Amino acid sequence: MGGADIDWERIRPYGRPASRSNAFEELSSILIRNGAVDWPTGARLQRFGNPDGGREGRGVLPNGEVWAWQAKYLFAFDASAAGQVDSSVKRVLETEPGLTRFYVTMPIDLPAGDTDTRPSAQTRWDGKAVEWKALAAQRGMQVEFVLLGAHELVSALTMPRNEGRARYWFGADILTDQWQRRRLEESLRKAGRRYTPQVHVEVDTVQALHAVGRSTLYVERWRVALAGLREARRWGWRSPRSDEVFDSALARCAEALDTADTTLESMIRALGSGASLPDVDQDLSAALASVAEVDDLLRQHCLTEGRYYVGDAVLRRGVATTR
Repeated sequence: MGGADIDWERIRPYGRPASRSNAFEELSSILIRNGAVDWPTGARLQRFGNPDGGREGRGVLPNGEVWAWQAKYLFAFDASAAGQVDSSVKRVLETEPGLTRFYVTMPIDLPAGDTDTRPSAQTRWDGKAVEWKALAAQRGMQVEFVLLGAHELVSALTMPRNEGRARYWFGADILTDQWQRRRLEESLRKAGRRYTPQVHVEVDTVQALHAVGRSTLYVERWRVALAGLREARRWGWRSPRSDEVFDSALARCAEALDTADTTLESMIRALGSGASLPDVDQDLSAALASVAEVDDLLRQHCLTEGRYYVGDAVLRRGVATTR
């Protein structure tokens, strides 16, 4: 996933008359149906035209609750923008008595830096949300108000299933597995007989492309690394002899491998979520160094001239890692 240049100010105009505001409303409604909101199974979704009664559309849940949404093509959440959202909120509270959640989409992420003289956009939103909840309560309603900003919308747009939508609305390509596979097939056709799979060597550049695209192959390598680490530690490690040198080295190794386990888990989670990838080199290098230290001790103290281990030198050494 990822790799797309999404500029909301250059979204493809849409509608009659064609405008970027209409385009943002349409794309917001598409993404709310396809990734931006986790709808309960059985929800019935509707998209409305204008006038929209304070919402672009709604979803009626199996229990009768209503979630609705409104799109605002605004690049600042100032007093004027807050007033526009305020009008939509008041209208939707009238038209949807079963409302329990109201989404507002905007093509920005709200700044959160308050100053002594001026509240931030995030503070203004939080304050308005309290007001809107109070308005709903006056009608006997409990409503949650949720902002879907640029981050949430881009995260949904760069999902593999929305690849074509990114190209239509922004002329942008998403580096999905399918996109990379098409490019690879195209390159293989151009290479013709010059490419032989049996003698193909994967270079660092290919690995980097797998990482950028978060390909299935790349994710699987990290999962195999974590599984290998846990398998190597499955039965527990113990010192082959009563020796403080071994005991302290094994303690350092266990701590480093615990950290490596946590680091690998965080990498796998990040690969699946679209979040920024963590820097894992330091933790994994430390784990490798600690294993090498124990391995050296085994060689020095427990390896015979015949090149086999004696005594209780049963330390499992198959720690897997990824580069």
